[in-house]
Amino acid sequence: MGRMKDWMMDMEEHVCDSINFGAKTENDVVSYVKSSMAIVDESYIRRYYVEQQGPDDKEFILAR
Repeated sequence: MGRMKDWMMDMEEHVCDSINFGAKTENDVVSYVKSSMAIVDESYIRRYYVEQQGPDDKEFILAR
């Protein structure tokens, strides 16, 4: 179980790094993480990004 947690924490760290390096959208973040890691879970990256930054979709925001 420790390796899985390390892998997830690495993905989270790369998400934060991508934002610090100027990623503006969810797709930018996913692309950055994919280029930085060999194996990624794209759905986890997207969920974590939205959890940290909020959704990119303006229609989603207006529907709230």
